[in-house]
Amino acid sequence: MKKNVMKKYFIEQALLVVAILLGIYGNDFLKGISGILLIIATVMLFFIVADEFSEKK
Repeated sequence: MKKNVMKKYFIEQALLVVAILLGIYGNDFLKGISGILLIIATVMLFFIVADEFSEKK
């Protein structure tokens, strides 16, 4: 994997950690934000993987 891809994975994983922690320890408003962050992280992961597999060799 390229360094740029690893950076994207790191950002995605950090988003997931923040979303999970907000979901566990937050009030209702923060749990709503947590859901939005989970959706963003999932879409981000989909595009990272799609970009990896679509690279021309």
